[in-house]
Amino acid sequence: MQHYQISKYKELNQQTWSSITDIGNIFEGITLTWESYIHTESLYIKLIKKFVSSNKCEFKVHSYLDLRDDSDPIELYRELKDLKKPIEINSYLTESRIEEVSRYCLRDLMGIRLVTDDGTYITFGDDLYLRIGIDKNNHINLNDIVPEGIYVKKIKHAPWE
Repeated sequence: MQHYQISKYKELNQQTWSSITDIGNIFEGITLTWESYIHTESLYIKLIKKFVSSNKCEFKVHSYLDLRDDSDPIELYRELKDLKKPIEINSYLTESRIEEVSRYCLRDLMGIRLVTDDGTYITFGDDLYLRIGIDKNNHINLNDIVPEGIYVKKIKHAPWE
């Protein structure tokens, strides 16, 4: 298994925004706007869609944590589709459903680990870190599908190990 960490920055530092909740704050003299945030979120979604569509296997929910709260600022839900159908452990998700859930995860409204039957996985972390594991028999090259503005770093093991 090859493990990767995907992020919007090469190195996290105190001068870099790392969450939707940073909108309106100033970083390196520039105010983070909704448009700047959504542009970065869309880069992640583009990568996830390419990764999911290039896999021969379907992704199912391995683990799930709903972090939504009635006290969440309404801005966190801007342009999100309502997840009317509940997410169930061991259920397979369509590509469009994975996109919806990914947006919630990138906004820290939920956590999820998606896996294929061969062990390939997608999981989300804090600070806009996305982790992807690729089975050794899966010949996807992440560098071929990563959009400009997103960085890939090989890591030694899965985040839960």
